[in-house]
Amino acid sequence: EILVDRAVHAAVGRVVSHPAIGKQEKAFLIMEDFLQAMNDFLPVAMRDITKPGLEGGRLGWEDVGGLSEIQNAIQE
Repeated sequence: EILVDRAVHAAVGRVVSHPAIGKQEKAFLIMEDFLQAMNDFLPVAMRDITKPGLEGGRLGWEDVGGLSEIQNAIQE
């Protein structure tokens, strides 16, 4: 439901930015509208989660707390 709502908003933006499309009797949702809707979609559950790897540079093994045995197994 949220994805469709966002796709509708993307379609409105597409139609408004191209007057020739707006002159058609009916506007349609196309795949590009859904792709645009998913492009910057952020689920509610992830809104408060920060991504230090993207903002603060590359993360390394020293940034992972604990589980040293598992870290060693992965590195091997």
